[in-house]
Amino acid sequence: MAASDPFLKRLRGTIDKYGMVSAGDLVLVGVSGGPDSVALLLGLGELREHYSISLHVAHLNHRLRGREAEDDARFVAGLAARLGVPATVEEADVRGLALSLRLSLQEAARRARMEMFERLCSLVGANRVALGQNLEDQAETVLMRFLRGAGVEGLAGILPVRDGRYVRPLLETPRAEIEAFLARRGVVACRDPSNLRTVYLRNRLRLELLPQLVRRYNPALVEALAALAEQMRDDAELLSRQAELAWQEVARQDGRGIVLDRQGFLRLHRAVQRRVVREAFRRASGRPWAPEFRHVEAVRALAERGAGGKELSLPRGVRCRLEAGWVVVSPEGAAEAQPSAGGGVPGGDRCYPLEVPGLTRLPAEGLEVEAQLLPPGEAGVGRAASDEAGVGPDAAAELGRAWLDADRLRGPLMLRFTRPGDRMRPLGLGGSRKLHDLLVDRKVPRRQRQAVPVVADGPDPAWVVGVHMDERLKVTPATTRVLRLVVRRSGVGGGN
Repeated sequence: MAASDPFLKRLRGTIDKYGMVSAGDLVLVGVSGGPDSVALLLGLGELREHYSISLHVAHLNHRLRGREAEDDARFVAGLAARLGVPATVEEADVRGLALSLRLSLQEAARRARMEMFERLCSLVGANRVALGQNLEDQAETVLMRFLRGAGVEGLAGILPVRDGRYVRPLLETPRAEIEAFLARRGVVACRDPSNLRTVYLRNRLRLELLPQLVRRYNPALVEALAALAEQMRDDAELLSRQAELAWQEVARQDGRGIVLDRQGFLRLHRAVQRRVVREAFRRASGRPWAPEFRHVEAVRALAERGAGGKELSLPRGVRCRLEAGWVVVSPEGAAEAQPSAGGGVPGGDRCYPLEVPGLTRLPAEGLEVEAQLLPPGEAGVGRAASDEAGVGPDAAAELGRAWLDADRLRGPLMLRFTRPGDRMRPLGLGGSRKLHDLLVDRKVPRRQRQAVPVVADGPDPAWVVGVHMDERLKVTPATTRVLRLVVRRSGVGGGN
């Protein structure tokens, strides 16, 4: 490794700053064949001994550009072979997925990639996924969200580390530095001509607006926008912590939905009030969506007026009303009952047997679990494109997917929630860990930890949904049957 190489020095700085990898990690590297992802693979390849990590390349052909896309796939496979890195190269019918789910091609492609990453993490035992967004990508994201009127969370931009698994080591590296590094290594990356089409908003920002702002107003605008994102991330984290404490003080859940103590709510700072309202929306709708600012402000205004009997009809089947000192945020048709003394604590001993194979609907929890038994050859992305069509009208409600070795299951398979003392051997982390510690590591807020769904194999956690699966159940070359599980929200439940 050339210790003085500016690209590698910056790459190491970002990795160390955010603790992106640890010794022994298996890092799945998403490589499209473009300059950013190719430079990321080359850089991690030169740093793997320094960090004591191993790599696995993942490439997805979206089947949108014909022979060019096939050439990209061959280039990535060849590059991985030259570096001595194992590679998985797959295809997905992104156009068909977009049509079936009524998505844009960009969103459908993103979903197909994310499914591949999640599945490959289970298949190969990777515990990190490295992606190639760079400094300009961050600046473009912040500018685009600013133009759309985003708040603190939106202006935080692209997260350097997401969900404890997805890392972006190039996020502080300028595009020019990436190109110079490739030139020094004598590598010519692939180019996607769609990146030059100004039909897409991001491309217009990249090719037209941002260069003009840099040229005419601030030559250091890219760096300024990236610095703004970092400040907003810190501010958002602090406000989120305050909102968690406030939620515990003013919110509870009963048969009516989410009930907020009106006087306690009004004592909160406006910024914290808005976060509490957004969380109430999320729980009442049963979907991970962010309400518009005007809807949040309408709820705050209703609480401030304090006129009993007033009611708001809000998007996603949510309504809000005042009731005897409470602000009630609930789904349409929820019962009007008195609040319970316990406040509806999530978790507990709720436990439900799963249909395998089949679809298990759990209306009381607002969840459903789809289980499919597949041969290993049918458990991949090529199959997943058609599977995604069955997700339903709101695919964003999906909480997680896992691929388990069906023959290693002891049974019965149950869905429950976290319990005190739960332990598992998380895939790729080595050793046994408490579920509580895993959730803390993944920065799951305290108030949500008891509501995290767990698929249990008999008494033992097999998969903490959206967090980790157990090492014992990973898919290997010897696997003969794969159990594919999908957990998604289907409505509003008593504890979620």
